[in-house]
Amino acid sequence: MTIASITAETHSKPRRRGFALISVITALMLTLLLEALDQTIVGTAMPRIIAELHGLDRYSWVVTAYILATMTMIPIVGKLSDQFGRKWFLLSGTTLFLLGSILAGASQSMDQLIIFRAVQGLGSGIGIALIATVMADLFPPDQRAKWSGLFGLVYGVSNLFGPTIGGWLAEHGPLMGNLVTESTRWRWVFYINLPVGLIAVVALMIFLPANLSVRTSAWNGWESLRRIDFLGAILCAAATICLMLGLTWGGEQIPAWTSPQVLSILAAGILVAPEYGSAGSGALPAALLPGRAVCLAHQRRVGNDPVLREHGGWRYPEYPGNG
Repeated sequence: MTIASITAETHSKPRRRGFALISVITALMLTLLLEALDQTIVGTAMPRIIAELHGLDRYSWVVTAYILATMTMIPIVGKLSDQFGRKWFLLSGTTLFLLGSILAGASQSMDQLIIFRAVQGLGSGIGIALIATVMADLFPPDQRAKWSGLFGLVYGVSNLFGPTIGGWLAEHGPLMGNLVTESTRWRWVFYINLPVGLIAVVALMIFLPANLSVRTSAWNGWESLRRIDFLGAILCAAATICLMLGLTWGGEQIPAWTSPQVLSILAAGILVAPEYGSAGSGALPAALLPGRAVCLAHQRRVGNDPVLREHGGWRYPEYPGNG
C-alpha cells in the first residue's frame, strides 16, 4: 500500500468515531437547536412580555437586537477560529448564549430585555458560525453533505415547533415561587435553554478535541494577537449593522424605502462592506463577496429564513388588496 493510498484512506474517515463522534454531533445539534429555536420561540411570548414589561414601541427590537448581534459575529468569529482553533470559541459562544438567556429571563424592563437579547445574539452568532465549520472538520468532503442534513432537520424542527413551544411556556410554564409567577411565566422561554445548553457544553468540553482543525496562523502569543485584523472586524460589524438596520427600517412600510434615513444607512453599509476584506489577513476576503455561489447562498438563506422575512427588512410588502 502506497503512502498516497494510506493518506487518502485516512482523509476518507471521520476524525472521531464511535461514542465520541455521536456525543459531539448530539452536542452540536443541541447547541444549534437552542440558537435556532430562540429565533422563533420568543415571538408568540411577546404579548405576555409586553404586558409585564411594557415598551410596546420597542417590541420589534427584542428580535432585531438578536439578529443584529448574530449577523455581526458570524464573519468575525469565523476568521478568529481559523487562527486560534474552534473548540474554545464554540464553548465560549455557547456559554455566552446561556448567560444571555439567564439575564433575558430575569429582565425587569424592556430595555434590559433588548440588551440581554443582544448578548444572546453574540453567543448565537459564534455558535451558528462554528457548528457548520466543526462538522466540516469532523468529516471528509464526500461525507459532509450527508451529515449536514441533520442540521437542516434542526432548523425545520425549530421553525415548526418554536412558536407553539413559546406560546405554551408563556401561558402554562411551571411556577417557581417569586422567580416565576403567574404573570411572568414567559421567563421560561429563556430559562428552558439552560438544562439543554449545559448538557451540550459538557459534551463539547469532553469529546470535542482542541486540535480538530489546523490553525491557519503560524504565530503564537502576542504576535498572533497583533496579526488579528481589528480594523477589518470593526468595518465588518459596521457594514452588517448598517445593512441590517436599513433593511429593517425600510421593511416597516413601503414609503420608508425612499426616506433619507434608510437610503443613507444602506449606502453606508454598501460603501463600508468591501473595505473589511482589503487586507491580506482580512476578516473576510473581498474576493468572496462578488462570487456567484456566495450571492446565491445569501439569497437562499434570506428566502428560507422566516425570522428575517417576518421581523427584518426582508418581509414581503403588503400591497393594498393582497391581505
